[in-house]
Amino acid sequence: MVGPNGEQVGIVRVEDALRLAAEADLDLVEVAPMARPPVAKLMDFGKFKYEAALKAREARKNQVNTVIKEIKLRPKIDPHDYGTKKGHVERFLKAGDKVKVTIMFRGREQSRNRTAATWSWSSRRPRRRPTPAPSSAAAAS
Repeated sequence: MVGPNGEQVGIVRVEDALRLAAEADLDLVEVAPMARPPVAKLMDFGKFKYEAALKAREARKNQVNTVIKEIKLRPKIDPHDYGTKKGHVERFLKAGDKVKVTIMFRGREQSRNRTAATWSWSSRRPRRRPTPAPSSAAAAS
């Protein structure tokens, strides 16, 4: 058993420990129940719980809240839009936030999502224009 000031009292029977706690107007709290013999301490349990709550509140006040920002991209995004979103990501990172980048696929992009891994801005080709039909004059000659 441990006394109210942290001093070792020694091995004491439960009845004697309860009597000492009642005389000192304190609580008998079992600190290490798995130890042989179990360790108990004389303390004011209400005060102990109050101080523990104060420490927990102070720890919550001092912790840093991390914010996760999310940016969603598509594989066929315009280079200007990409630059804008990239600027947002850089701004979030400089502010100390975490950033989650999500690439969204729609329709056929889902079945051909390999193009998103190999696709770059420089390899982007303009849309094909339909070839003009041969004129009737060229067909006659």
